[in-house]
Amino acid sequence: MTKTQPLMAAPEPKVYTAPVKVTAAPADAPDKASLTEVFNMLDTIPMPVCWIIFEISAITLLIQIWNYLSS
Repeated sequence: MTKTQPLMAAPEPKVYTAPVKVTAAPADAPDKASLTEVFNMLDTIPMPVCWIIFEISAITLLIQIWNYLSS
């Protein structure tokens, strides 16, 4: 099989080098202490409530799969 058009040569890739600037974290970024407080608040949720939320999401997923397969 013969070529109908000559192949175009790809241009050479350009390598961009930029200096790496290290900056301080923004003032509104959460610090480690506030994240610890959030995790401590999550620990106060009773385990049965977590299981109920998990079961509801699992049932919802199964219903969605069932509807997808049945259509």
